[in-house]
Amino acid sequence: MQPMAEISRRVAEAIRSATLNTPRELPGTDLLLRYAETVSAVPRLWAEPLRHIVEEQRRLAELMSTWAEQHRQMAEQLAESAELLRRLSQEGAALVDPILTYAERVSDVTDSWIDLFRPDPD
Repeated sequence: MQPMAEISRRVAEAIRSATLNTPRELPGTDLLLRYAETVSAVPRLWAEPLRHIVEEQRRLAELMSTWAEQHRQMAEQLAESAELLRRLSQEGAALVDPILTYAERVSDVTDSWIDLFRPDPD
């Protein structure tokens, strides 16, 4: 891009110099000035869209970086929550399992007593 800007600058300077040293009455002087302005604007015409693209890429990279950091934090929080839930589940099972075992034994004993008092069908 730098060589193109330098060429444009030199062409524009040459045209300006030629038109400044030329009487205004000569035909084409205004045309040469407009051409010089157009040539001078070429690097800007190329640079602005490229600058916009680069800025958009920077913005997108920053957005993706922010999203990735938020995703990492959420993943850590979810992992911590899952670990807490696993521990609570184990502790709950440790409390409830003996109660369930006791309830099953009570049911078994109750069933056996009922069987003792039940008349024999034969």
